[in-house]
Amino acid sequence: MLPSVLREQHWHDRLSTAYQRRPPAIIATTAADYLTHTGKTPAEDVWQVFGNTSPRQRLIDLPYTDPDHDAQWRPATPR
Repeated sequence: MLPSVLREQHWHDRLSTAYQRRPPAIIATTAADYLTHTGKTPAEDVWQVFGNTSPRQRLIDLPYTDPDHDAQWRPATPR
């Protein structure tokens, strides 16, 4: 969490410079002043995924990739 939306925008700009392509990890940010202004909590749609211009997302809806975890914990199959 960054202190302001302006700092968040600058951070995303710096990331764009550092990673011409895809970064090595999924990066999502939010800003304290955004939470204060909207009255939302970190569990709500306040997370901006780096490189994604879509609206902010909920924490639970952020992209997720972990091949080690996915191989160990296979999805449940319906009975």
